[in-house]
Amino acid sequence: MTEIEKYVKKLPPEAQWIEVPLIKKGKLAMLIDGDIIPEADSALMYFKIEPGGEAIPHTHEVDEIDFWLGPGEGELTVEGETIKIGKNTATFAPKGAKHSVKATGDEPIYGIALIRAPKL
Repeated sequence: MTEIEKYVKKLPPEAQWIEVPLIKKGKLAMLIDGDIIPEADSALMYFKIEPGGEAIPHTHEVDEIDFWLGPGEGELTVEGETIKIGKNTATFAPKGAKHSVKATGDEPIYGIALIRAPKL
């Protein structure tokens, strides 16, 4: 294995999606974290929230950046304040801020999250 090859991981599609208690009516795929690439200092995940589903209110000890790919629409709540989100929307939840997401449209909403922590 070359030096660069240890930083590239290909995951089989059937192994990517997992259900987690944090997401009701949805699932995520961990793309990079400290378990997949031990040197990683961040976690990158892809997730899907079905219509009527949500990522329940939670906090992190680090910042979270999300990019919403659509096609559905939703609402992001951070510290009690709610805003509509949808395709091509980037959002930020600061360290320690309670936040949640609800899929409010008729289609699933997909997103990519970057969390500055090697393991969640």
